Amino acid sequence: MTLQGRAAVVTGGTRGIGRAIAARLLREGVSVAICGRSSTAVANAVADLGHSGKGKVCGTHVDVSSLDDVHRLFAFADFELGGVDILVNNAGVAILRSVAETEPGDWRVSIDTNLSATF
Repeated sequence: MTLQGRAAVVTGGTRGIGRAIAARLLREGVSVAICGRSSTAVANAVADLGHSGKGKVCGTHVDVSSLDDVHRLFAFADFELGGVDILVNNAGVAILRSVAETEPGDWRVSIDTNLSATF
């Protein structure tokens, strides 16, 4: 099975594992839409990934914990790539504090980003 000619969305594609997955997909000939919470990080990643392979790369800033932003992401991917064949739900956050130091708002951000956004 070849992935060439397919289209993918990679959430959290501006750095780390998401960026590596996007780069690999591009090398396989997949067109990729990435997203991240910072428009600057997205622009930088798109510029860097543009040299990664045969597929087209595009990106937009999105907070995956916002349903409206997720709808906007898929509308963007549909417009730019003509649809989506592959979804890599990679975006996530880590709250690196003890439970005693964690605020309820931190917990909510973690749950909304790491669990609800994937759903």
